[in-house]
Amino acid sequence: MQMKNKQNANKSSLILATGKSRITKWHFIVLPWMICIVILLNCSCVRTFQEAGTSQQQAVADDTHNMILAGSDSVKWHPGHYYTLMGWGKSSPSYMNKVYAELDSTTALRGMQVRFTWRELEPLKDQYNFALIDSELAQLSRITQVAAKKKRLIILLQIKSFTTNTNDLPVPDYVRATGAPYYAGAYAYAPSDTSAAASGYMVKLWVTSVFNRLATLVQKLGQRYNSNSYFEGIGITETSPGKPFPAGSVSDANLDAFWPKLEDLNQELRDAFPNTVTYQFANYPRNVLTTLIPALAGMGAGLGCPDIFLTDPGLRTTGGTKGVYDYFPLYSGKIPLAPSVQNEDYRNTQHDGMGYQPTLTQLLNFGKDSLMANYLFWTRDPVYYNDVLTLLNNLYPNSPTGALKTGCPLSFSGKCKTN
Repeated sequence: MQMKNKQNANKSSLILATGKSRITKWHFIVLPWMICIVILLNCSCVRTFQEAGTSQQQAVADDTHNMILAGSDSVKWHPGHYYTLMGWGKSSPSYMNKVYAELDSTTALRGMQVRFTWRELEPLKDQYNFALIDSELAQLSRITQVAAKKKRLIILLQIKSFTTNTNDLPVPDYVRATGAPYYAGAYAYAPSDTSAAASGYMVKLWVTSVFNRLATLVQKLGQRYNSNSYFEGIGITETSPGKPFPAGSVSDANLDAFWPKLEDLNQELRDAFPNTVTYQFANYPRNVLTTLIPALAGMGAGLGCPDIFLTDPGLRTTGGTKGVYDYFPLYSGKIPLAPSVQNEDYRNTQHDGMGYQPTLTQLLNFGKDSLMANYLFWTRDPVYYNDVLTLLNNLYPNSPTGALKTGCPLSFSGKCKTN
């Protein structure tokens, strides 16, 4: 036995010397290097995994910050001054970079309102394009890490166009088909019955198929953005219907049916966006406002107006019918109030141009004190926007709300989410 072990030992020594075993002298050279490589790879993998985990944790943290809790009955509430972008600007990277820089440097600018048409958001049937909204929310969320200064997005859904350019139609091409079920989707309108040409188009809300398709868009938007903390609000363009062009092209019965469907559309917004401010820009006709505005208040929707014309008689009470401005004090503290300064408002106090040019301070004070605004939209007019920035920075250098009304509306039952 001892002789056999000795022989095996001698054999092992011989094998090592001659390199004819599985374990050779090269193992003693290569093996340490292999061990080092494995250790290095392992360390690298661990580090990569840790980095991935950290990245995933950060993403989860960001999502948690960006999303309100499912099932919550709170409503996002960040009142203040908001930019309204020029229509073409939202698609221009250079324009948007300037906007983001101005938002970043102006504490009292709480965010921006951006107009979108149904046509833009649903270019083809059941094919939705929300890329610009996604991009804007992503940029706004990166502007500042200071919670109180974070910027928000509000979108204005345009059911009315103000030109006859086919690219600006308020409905998608598939809805423009004549005959059933959409009946062209929108009607041409003009300022008066005697106008020589149309001014734009208004969606035919009374057509069931048209309304249902628009309601589907609203539902899709709500599914995507209601829970996003940076998506502050969504509104609908002005109520002024214009005069059908040519005269008599839309029946009085259909025009009358427009208004209850507009109330229904606002209810669709409230249902799709229970945690988000919704509002309706209102101006005319005044006899319709007597029922429309109470209906908005009853569902918790906000009241806006498309213009601040300081001396325009049509927007004030004359005779026995209230103008839209007179509803704002009545509903202050009850529902969100959101008037708007548009391009024309910087230049004259009346829509017909028969007033005078107001100062920015006059526009501000009227929106703040007479209309008791929670949200005040300032159009980024190329002539006046620098003056608006100067005004807000001088008056409210450290105030995100810019002296506007900030109390949680009664319609939200004290459940405003302010962080």
